Amino acid sequence: MCCCLLASNRIVTAMSPSNSIVCMGVLLSLLADLDVFSRNGNAPFGAVAKPQTITPCANFSGVYSGVRVTQTDTSLTSIPLMGTPYYKYGKGKGSTTNGNTYVSFTFEATKSIIWKGQFVGGCASIVLSMDKHTYQQWIRDDTKGPTNWTGPSVPPPDWTENLVMYEIAPRGFTSPNGTGVTGSGSGTFKSLKQKIPYLNSLGITAVWLAGYCKANTHFFSIWSVYATERPDVLDPSLGTEADLKDLVTALHKAGIKVFLDVVTHGVTFSAFVNTTSKVTSVGASPSDSSKMTFEITKGVPNPFIAAHGDYFFHASYPNGTAAGKWLMADYNYAHPAFMKWWVATWSHYVTDVGVDGFRLDGPNGISFPSDVMAAWDQIAAAVKSTKSIAVFGEMERYHFSEHDDKPQGTDLALNFQNAAPGNCFRSVMFSCHDGGFDQGPGNYYGIKGSRARFAYYGAFGWHIPVFFSGDEANLDPVFLPALQKGCYSGGGPGGWMYGSQIQWAQIVHDKAAMVQDVSHMLWLRRNHSDVLHANTCTANVTSIASTFQTTDVHAPPEGNYLMPYARFLPGAKVIVVAANPLNTSGLNVTMNISVPTFGFSDNLDSQYQVRDLWNSNAPTIDVLASALQRYSIVIPPDQTARGGVAVLEISSRAALRDDAPGHDAAR
Repeated sequence: MCCCLLASNRIVTAMSPSNSIVCMGVLLSLLADLDVFSRNGNAPFGAVAKPQTITPCANFSGVYSGVRVTQTDTSLTSIPLMGTPYYKYGKGKGSTTNGNTYVSFTFEATKSIIWKGQFVGGCASIVLSMDKHTYQQWIRDDTKGPTNWTGPSVPPPDWTENLVMYEIAPRGFTSPNGTGVTGSGSGTFKSLKQKIPYLNSLGITAVWLAGYCKANTHFFSIWSVYATERPDVLDPSLGTEADLKDLVTALHKAGIKVFLDVVTHGVTFSAFVNTTSKVTSVGASPSDSSKMTFEITKGVPNPFIAAHGDYFFHASYPNGTAAGKWLMADYNYAHPAFMKWWVATWSHYVTDVGVDGFRLDGPNGISFPSDVMAAWDQIAAAVKSTKSIAVFGEMERYHFSEHDDKPQGTDLALNFQNAAPGNCFRSVMFSCHDGGFDQGPGNYYGIKGSRARFAYYGAFGWHIPVFFSGDEANLDPVFLPALQKGCYSGGGPGGWMYGSQIQWAQIVHDKAAMVQDVSHMLWLRRNHSDVLHANTCTANVTSIASTFQTTDVHAPPEGNYLMPYARFLPGAKVIVVAANPLNTSGLNVTMNISVPTFGFSDNLDSQYQVRDLWNSNAPTIDVLASALQRYSIVIPPDQTARGGVAVLEISSRAALRDDAPGHDAAR
């Protein structure tokens, strides 16, 4: 989606914090009565302008929409921006020799059309609009070209295969002082530390901390890390560096890794931003830029930009120049001083604070994605003597990506066979902070109380599960009072999940059964990590042919059920996972478990021990190999306590592994 802004007679385009869809311009109706365009360039990139008549001339140059355009005859060879040349090669179509002739002009790049311009007369106005190309490729230095980055130069740590990633927005995760003075939440590093016993009992192995550094309310009218002011300074509302170190140390003692969320594209122009909805909603969503406009009230100019303007493509608040992505100042990864600071910043968090990895928002700025990702090679190398780190991108893969796969499909083992070779780690994301983006209040979680869904695709599957705090309980979301629906404020109450306030009473009481079941799943994953891990380069996964029966007349056709799968160590151990997605009835599943597939003997008279891991009170039974070829189980309905899933361990060994003392009593 895109958010558009009408401020001080200037149109500015921007995109949502974690989506790189380009805003394609604004409707002519928004500008029909505005004389916002002149040869001196008062209309920013993306504006559609009212043409003006200027004295004809054969050759001309000037600043248009913040872009210095030099035109000689019909050839265009360079577009210097803010004093620095950014060359684009191509050729113009048409003529500009007649002063009052309306001429179309198309500028072609090597890969695709960058922009289309229309010239009115020799020295007249130019109309610019986006055309199937991101703003970043229009502004950055295409003569340099992207870094030839083909993947991480530093491998991920061994513990990556056991990650279960749990995203936390710290201001709303705990509420020591309610919703806080500004309505953006009151959680701190210290109050988060108090919840570590819960996180440990839940069974997650990594926290994605989506908030730690100096930030403001630039997006959706609430504080968020995505409105970073400067990443190398902690936000005082959360605590001190000593507080963060204590939190990281305590999480490590509980066996939980810590990942920081990195905004890779830039910082806010202001040290704080106060936005108010200004005008018009014609019955459409505030995300519809043709129906709503906003007015920005600037805060104090960000002193970090003033002190280090060479780190950025744009060093001042947009005032007729093209705005940076998200109305923020974009980093220039090609600048040596920026890169030195960038590597030092994240190295400090590893070597001095103790964090274990990073989640990279985007990359969705002006710099080439390959330049952004390649920078992490330098960071990983710089800290290697201290520890190996794991890094995952939102839209781009480093060691893995947040959006590798979705929890969908009816045959997870078939998905495994079709996975891209060489990518040892892939995630499956059930939910994240961007649920409900640009929407009103609602439940935008992904698991939604389905034991079948989380078990089949996440807890026992071959991915790294990723989910947002509260999804494990299927909470009824409550949103912070300052949260607005519009990207830059306005539109009424919002539903952006980053702005949800965790309701701990629901977790302890109303939703306790779901939490206990998720905890049990993750306990099984951790205690059978020899088989249930996320390293696809060493995993063994295969489908189990099955038939299904149910008394539910509304049940889906047989082909729409979730095909059971087996994960195994050849000749030693098999874990079979089956799921019932039906909420209204049990499901009888008859499986053809052929033991030779798992490296066991093909003797049909051989005996195997079958243990029900999901219902650990069930007795271990001895079953002939021949009987396993038509082995039937009944799975209770989904959305019920201990329903929706069956997990069996099959072994030829006489002695099975012992449970941890008190496990069932605790879960």
